Amino acid sequence: MSLNPVIVGGGPAGMAAAIELAEHGVRSTLIEEASRLGGVVYRGPLRDGVQLDYLGPRYCEMLAKLHGDFADHEQMIDVRLNSRVVGAEGTQSLVLLDGEEQVQQVSYEQLILAAGCHERSVPFPGWTLPGVKLLGGLQLQIKSGVVKPQSPVVIAGTGPLLPWWRVSCMLPACAWRGSTRLVPWARSPSRAWPCSTSRNCFSTA
Repeated sequence: MSLNPVIVGGGPAGMAAAIELAEHGVRSTLIEEASRLGGVVYRGPLRDGVQLDYLGPRYCEMLAKLHGDFADHEQMIDVRLNSRVVGAEGTQSLVLLDGEEQVQQVSYEQLILAAGCHERSVPFPGWTLPGVKLLGGLQLQIKSGVVKPQSPVVIAGTGPLLPWWRVSCMLPACAWRGSTRLVPWARSPSRAWPCSTSRNCFSTA
C-alpha cells in the first residue's frame, strides 16, 4: 500500500505510529530533530555502554520493548534524524533543516504530528538560581545525561512527576521522607522557596 505518510516526531507516539503502519504494510517517513529516537522519556543515554539498572526494571523493560519493536520494522521506515521542520511548501510538502544545515523538502499525502509535549513552567522567585531545576529537566539529566544530582535534594510541588514511586526510581540515592502540606505563605508567588539548606531544589509545578 502506498499512502506516503510522514510522521513528525520520533518519540513514543511517533515510533508507535510508524510501527503500526509497518505492521499493515505501509511505508512511512519519520522526522526527528534529535540524534536518537525515543523522545525525552525513552531516548535513553546519549552515550553508548551505559548500564540502565539505575532507572529500574520497569523502565528498562519498556525502553527495550519500544526500540525492539521499532527495529523489527525499521526496513519499512525512512528515519530522518537531526532534522527539524521549519515550514511548509503548499499543503502537501514540508521544509526541513537537516543536521548539516541543508534545506530539504519532503512531500506527503498523509501527515501525522507527534511532536510531544513539555512540562508547564511556573516561574517563582529564585527559580533561576544555581541548583534549582524543574523536575522534567532533572529526569532528562538522569536518563539521557546519566548525571545524578548531589544530595541533599528538596522536591517541591504537586505536578504529575511528583509521585514518590517515580521519584524514588529516578533518585535511588535519596531517601524519601514523606510529604509535607504547604503552609499558606508558601503558596504565595511573591515569596521564594526556602531552599538554602539544600544543594538542589526541584520544582514540579
